[in-house]
Amino acid sequence: MVFSEATTFCFHASAQARSFTACFRWGASRLSNEVLSSGWICRAFVGRVRCLMQAMKIESAKLRASAKGLEECPSSNLPEFAFIGRSNVGKSSLINALTECKELAHTSSKPGKTQRINLFTVNDSWTLVDLPGYGYAKLSREKQGEFNREVSAYLTERENLKQVMLLVDSQIEPQGGDLSFALWLQECGVPYSVVFTKTDRGSDSKTANHSGQFRAELEAYGLEPNKIFMSSAKTKKGRGQILQWIEQQLPKKPKKKKGTAINLKWMK
Repeated sequence: MVFSEATTFCFHASAQARSFTACFRWGASRLSNEVLSSGWICRAFVGRVRCLMQAMKIESAKLRASAKGLEECPSSNLPEFAFIGRSNVGKSSLINALTECKELAHTSSKPGKTQRINLFTVNDSWTLVDLPGYGYAKLSREKQGEFNREVSAYLTERENLKQVMLLVDSQIEPQGGDLSFALWLQECGVPYSVVFTKTDRGSDSKTANHSGQFRAELEAYGLEPNKIFMSSAKTKKGRGQILQWIEQQLPKKPKKKKGTAINLKWMK
């Protein structure tokens, strides 16, 4: 299976599934034909709920491999959490904020910087996967098609992939490509969560409006992400919640059995 925003590149998630091209056209037309702003009622929560649980402590984060595709990804028993989104969604900045390593993922003002599947081992217990962004128009059709095939193979065939973290820009109106990609993931049976990025760059009302619109679109078409997070790489908003949730998905470590104390006085 392959995803693509190119209008000439299609895939079938199943015998009756939509092609990604059809999904993209459907998402784009859906968002352009309906009035999203007029009369929109946005659900706002008064106050903020602070997370009382301690977030996962990042003790180590190191690059394990930079792969062209699935075949080059090293075999591993560690659960993998893959981060993906439209080009320039702030993915690298968020990854660096989560791991507290400023140079772990290379950031750039130019979209399309990530062009390989980068795997980072975190705390020797799980793997953070930085996937190439989608929707970068300046890439050639051939190059975009190559990315699509490689990323699609990873997402649908990687056995230890635990969750896809779909990053969505909270400062722009819902994009058909993001909605279509969520649809593709769900039709392929790939577990995913949504992470809204850049929440610090606009007013609270603007952020709530855009994220509310996207949530409504997901709900309207039966798309059910496992979790939805609000995040900011700059203020670290959402960092604790994301790491907490990831930690909850990791295999539980067996508790060490306490040994029975032996009285050796009788040997004296």
